[in-house]
This record gives sequence, structure tokens and C-alpha cells, in this order.
Amino acid sequence: NLDAAKCPLGYQYNIQSQVCDDIDECLLNTADCGINSGCQNTIGSFICVRKPVESCPPGYRFDDQLQSCSDVDECLEGLDSCKKDGLLCVNMIGNYTCQQRKESQCPAGYKYNKILSTCEDVDECVEGLHGCVPDLETCRNTVGAYECDMKCDTGYQYSHAHRMCIDVDECKLQIHNCNRKCVNTIGSYTCVGELKSNCEAGYKPSLGDQDCEGMGLLARSAPRHTICRRRRSHLAYHLDSDNMGF
Repeated sequence: NLDAAKCPLGYQYNIQSQVCDDIDECLLNTADCGINSGCQNTIGSFICVRKPVESCPPGYRFDDQLQSCSDVDECLEGLDSCKKDGLLCVNMIGNYTCQQRKESQCPAGYKYNKILSTCEDVDECVEGLHGCVPDLETCRNTVGAYECDMKCDTGYQYSHAHRMCIDVDECKLQIHNCNRKCVNTIGSYTCVGELKSNCEAGYKPSLGDQDCEGMGLLARSAPRHTICRRRRSHLAYHLDSDNMGF
């Protein structure tokens, strides 16, 4: 049988098939391609490719968050030719149309803006007009409608491009609590390597990297199992209740 430790870089061990499977770095969001490039998975690795900005058809532009072409609201951005003819601009998917200035002519999913004299999108999510399941889905507004995205567990985020929950790289986003090297894992992260202490003289980081604990004379003068934590420029003893008799 193949040893899991023998899988080369870019592969992970499959317990069921007992082979090394390719890791999709793009799907797991572990590829660092930057904001101006897209990720394309390859066998055993990945490549960074230019985002298809120029491939979007007229009336669309590339959306970095969705990783796809999104509709341009010509009415909202003033790119229409309706006002010069005294008409009302109504944004459509990939285009727009000019209509007579009547509020009743706004299509479903839009409302009339008297100040701008245009039909603007209704945010069903903000106004509570959606039908998403509260505990399972999150409402995301779209032009003229809305979509219900899957709610993800802690350590994951919803990918609009893949339509599934993918891992959050806490290390890359710097949302971890490590005082040493942060290594991302699927759904979480771990702290490894030599401690990078920010503690004052006479103290050292605790095992969880979260606090500073006394060392030397201070540690020996405190009761057993006592940790001296630094909190807003003062010290406080946190005692083990089993040693206090209560």
C-alpha cells in the first residue's frame, strides 16, 4: 500500500482508493495569483492566468468577487441615451430600454427613483422581500432579482464561481491569532514553528499563544497552576479552583 507521506507536492492521499489525488488549489482557494489574475488548476499544481476581462460581452464587465461577467447598470451609471429624449431608462440584463416616464412601467424587481427619474433595482435582501431559508441560506441581491447562497460553516466561505463552500485561508487574510508561523488547514489553521514573543521581560507566551505567563521568580512565587495574564496594563492571577479548596 502507498504511504500517505509519500504523496508528492500538489497531491493528497485518498484513503478509499489508496492513491495520491491531485489537489485543486483553485477550488480550495490556496493559490496565490493576486487580484489581477485568475487561477487554473493543473495536475499536481496550478497556473495563474489573466482574468477574462476583455471576453465579457457588451453590457457586462468582469466582477472580481463573482469571478464572472456581471451586468452593467447603464441607467445608474448614466451610460444611457434616454434622458436626452425625455424618456425613462430601465436597466435590463446586458442592456437597457427607454420608456415613457411612468412609475407603473418599472418591471418586476425595480422601483421608480423620482430624483434620478429612472427605474432602479430593488434590494430584496435588505428590504426582506426574499424567500431564502434563514438557517440554511444567505440572500444575495442581483439586478432585478436575488439569489439564495448556501450558508457555510466557520472556516469556510461561499464561492459564487464554484457555487459551493470553500476553505478560508486565515493565514493569507491575516485573521488568525498566531504569534508564530500560521499554516492554513482545511476549515481552520494551525500555529507552528518558533514562538515570536511580544511579551515583556520576565514573561513568555502561553501554550496557546494567546497570553503571557510568568517565568523565573514570578512563576515560582505564584500558586501551582497559576498563570499570570497581562490585561490592559495590569496583572491578574487566574487560580486553579482545585488547589483553592472550593
